[in-house]
Amino acid sequence: MQVNRLMHYNPRWLLVSDNPQYAPVPWPREAAVVAQVMETGRKM
Repeated sequence: MQVNRLMHYNPRWLLVSDNPQYAPVPWPREAAVVAQVMETGRKM
């Protein structure tokens, strides 16, 4: 499993990683979204 951002670059969708070692890849037809990752931050 991977955590990526889904970004729309006309005319296709790409899976983009925050890790620069991984290049963007086209959305594969067999891929499924199984969860949403959310991040929160606050000062302590």
